[in-house]
Amino acid sequence: MPKLQSISCLTDHTGILVFDEDVAQKNVPTAFIQNQKLKLSACPKTIFAQKSGYYIEKHSVIFYLHEDNLPHNIDENEKYFFVCGEFNGWQKNIDFALHWNSKEHAWILKIPRKQLPEQPFTFKFVTALNKWIEPSTKFVNIAIDNKGNKNLLLDFKKTGAHFIYFSVKKPFLLQKPLTSSLGIPVDIDPWLSSLYSDKKLGVHIKDGKTFFACFAPKAQCIEVELRKGTKSLCVALTQTDSGIWEGKIEQDLTGYTYLFNLEDTEERLLVDPYAVALKSPQGPGIVMDLSKQYVDNFSTPALKDLSILEVHAKDLVANAPTPKNASIFSQLTDYFSKSNYVKDLGVNCVEFMPLNEFDNDCKTAYQWGYMPAHFFALSSCYGTPREFINCVQAMHNQGLAVILDVVYNHAGEMNDLLRWDKDYYFRHTPDGELTNVSGCGNDLRTERPMIRKLILDSLLHLLKTYHVDGFRFDLAEILGVETLHYLSENLKKAKQDVILIAEPWSFGGHIAHALKGSDYASWNDGYREFLLKYVTGNGNCEGFKYFLEGSTSFLCQTAQQSINYTESHDDYCWRDRLDLDETVALRQTHCMFATLLLSLGIPMIAEGQDFMRSKQHVRNTYNRGDLNLLNYDNLKTHSVTHQYVKNLLKFRNSSYGELLKIERPTASYLKYFPVEQTSALGVLFNADLSMGHRQILFLINPHNFAVELPLPHLDIAEFSLLADTLKFSTSSNTKRNLSHNFHLDPISCNLFVRE
Repeated sequence: MPKLQSISCLTDHTGILVFDEDVAQKNVPTAFIQNQKLKLSACPKTIFAQKSGYYIEKHSVIFYLHEDNLPHNIDENEKYFFVCGEFNGWQKNIDFALHWNSKEHAWILKIPRKQLPEQPFTFKFVTALNKWIEPSTKFVNIAIDNKGNKNLLLDFKKTGAHFIYFSVKKPFLLQKPLTSSLGIPVDIDPWLSSLYSDKKLGVHIKDGKTFFACFAPKAQCIEVELRKGTKSLCVALTQTDSGIWEGKIEQDLTGYTYLFNLEDTEERLLVDPYAVALKSPQGPGIVMDLSKQYVDNFSTPALKDLSILEVHAKDLVANAPTPKNASIFSQLTDYFSKSNYVKDLGVNCVEFMPLNEFDNDCKTAYQWGYMPAHFFALSSCYGTPREFINCVQAMHNQGLAVILDVVYNHAGEMNDLLRWDKDYYFRHTPDGELTNVSGCGNDLRTERPMIRKLILDSLLHLLKTYHVDGFRFDLAEILGVETLHYLSENLKKAKQDVILIAEPWSFGGHIAHALKGSDYASWNDGYREFLLKYVTGNGNCEGFKYFLEGSTSFLCQTAQQSINYTESHDDYCWRDRLDLDETVALRQTHCMFATLLLSLGIPMIAEGQDFMRSKQHVRNTYNRGDLNLLNYDNLKTHSVTHQYVKNLLKFRNSSYGELLKIERPTASYLKYFPVEQTSALGVLFNADLSMGHRQILFLINPHNFAVELPLPHLDIAEFSLLADTLKFSTSSNTKRNLSHNFHLDPISCNLFVRE
């Protein structure tokens, strides 16, 4: 007699019984769930196929890869699949290629049964780029071989007839245990993953009334508790559909604090995930109407024109002449309302490290902010929403775009999502433990529709309320390519020129190539590591060419998808990775900055990098405000380097800079002049004059010995020296120092232009 293996709910009134082999419906025992008798019927074999990778029809085997079974970070270029197994020696072969079926939303291959072994065998799907599709926990036929590989098992005793479909008259209730009369736990995960509502969640005020809504599909009873001084109110919410609870009070409750009371939870007072302001990271939420939009006439720079400075809010103002009794946001407003280091440097975009509420319990404590407590509310330690609105306005008035670093891959310890529903919001290992691809002990389950909605709604809130210009997504690999596309598609509808940047990696992998051709630019960690090697004499010409060209020969569709940088908040700062000798370090730094700001792509500089900031060789300074703060006295100490970077940024923003902002270089656009047996190089921009008559010539020698760099067939008389390794020329008519066999000093660079 076939044995029942599992029970799962697909919706609130349907599900599947799974047996260990094919079973006749008449042989299935009478069963009940939540005291309701199950009505049984034949299960469509495609439902079985989604959980097994195949089904059997008469004399054929149909291999079946549904789009829902693809990894969340699958590369679009990999969506061409093959089936491999013991039957074909695990070899990828065109005869075993799957074909897309739009009706089924699956890739399918039909093979005569006689061409396959009679005994059970294992198989697996593989992409066109030779990446195995690892079976998820959704599959019911996982087989692990003696090497620990997870494969799928095809068993002719399980054709799909061992899946029995069931339904009930009345909907099941998530609020009650879904126990069955068959003695097997009921899996509700497929049902939960299908829930979605586009209703407005959180608290909003309209026509003098205050409306409340939250998503809590397992809750039995929810009330909202409100306080303002000695006043207190309570409103009971009513469950509507798709796990949404709603309620209202016939008055404007602006200024009240509030918490959701879930009486059936262990810690029943919870902070609203949609709260737009909080008293502290622990809550409570504050009822606040931020829907009124202010007019902002700022034009976000085009991607090709961006030059970014990454900053931390506290670092920037700690030693600046701002009112220290004011909030951080108010200090920033004061800072950006007058002459300041950022504007003076010449960048046109500031990327703030996380400003959202994070798990910091004290205004005097220092954190980078990468342990998020809430996604809508800004840090209560930094100030109020109104104060940040003023800050953005002040920055826009100075021509500075604003990017927020946002963290949606995991939650900090104070994040109430873990208490609202840990199983719904976070990914788990097969044994039920929280996954740790983020390195922070929990990973947000971004593939679920209501989690994607939470992320998108919070981004739209930040975009519309504060008029920020874009976002940088921390550890974006965990969010997954599909979620990132979903976010970009919807954010572009709200703001066509929104800036979207991904940190395209995590401990789980790297997806920069998967984002090729998308709306995202990506932090280019390859650029960071290579340029350090190059200016210290350990690089090569081929690598230099690849990164100078915006990584367009492999990683990026256009150069503007590459965020070129050599220092960020992570890891050691630039100065601490160089030679201790100040003279050597200065020359290497100037060679680096010249390359960085002449490379195709988007340059990003870390705060203080232009005046040789050091963190005393401490690698991870996430809680070291003493090491991270900007010592503005070093602007004088290292004025030569600071001025050098200013001049390079000014040059990049000049008419010559247009030669550095093309999307993709053709084979004739750049001409290289190598020096044999070295990595010294000359680069001529606009060599084919496709961008007009102007040209840029950049010469660089990273070695600790001099070289003679040949410049054959170049009209040297037409070029003027603009900069050497230490400074820019004060004269625009310096037509000298260029010869057909140009002498380059050790660790040096030269910049020439042709009118």
